[in-house]
Amino acid sequence: MQPLLNPDPKEQRDCVFVNRMESLDLSKIKRGDVIVFISPRDPSELLIKRVIGLQGDTIRTFKGNELVHIPSGHIWVEGDNHRVSYDSNDFGPISIGLTVAKATHILWPPRRISPIESAEAPGRISAPGLMS
Repeated sequence: MQPLLNPDPKEQRDCVFVNRMESLDLSKIKRGDVIVFISPRDPSELLIKRVIGLQGDTIRTFKGNELVHIPSGHIWVEGDNHRVSYDSNDFGPISIGLTVAKATHILWPPRRISPIESAEAPGRISAPGLMS
C-alpha cells in the first residue's frame, strides 16, 4: 500500500487501526476505502488494499489493460503502487465476504498519526450512474 502506508521502506513500518465493526455491514464498503481482507490465495494471510470497484462495476486492469466486470457479491481491490502490488490485477475480484475490517487511521510511528482518507481511482471504472 505504498506510498499511503510505509512510504519509506528504510524506516519503521506503519501500524494502523482497523475497525472490525465497519466491516460487519458490508453495504457500507465504498470505492476508495482501505480494507483488510483474507487473501483469496492463502486463507492464513491478511492483505490490506484499497477498494477500487464494487459489484456491477467494470474495471480496466493495469496488467493486460483488459475490462473486467465485477460480479455480484464481489469487489475489486488494489494497492496504491500498482507496479509492485499483489492485488485483484493478479487474482481477480474478491468475495466481499473475505472483508474483515476497514483501516481508518495510521497510529505508528507517532509523526505519521493521521486518518486514512478514502480516494477513488478516476478513469478506471464504468458503473451505473458513475462517469469516470
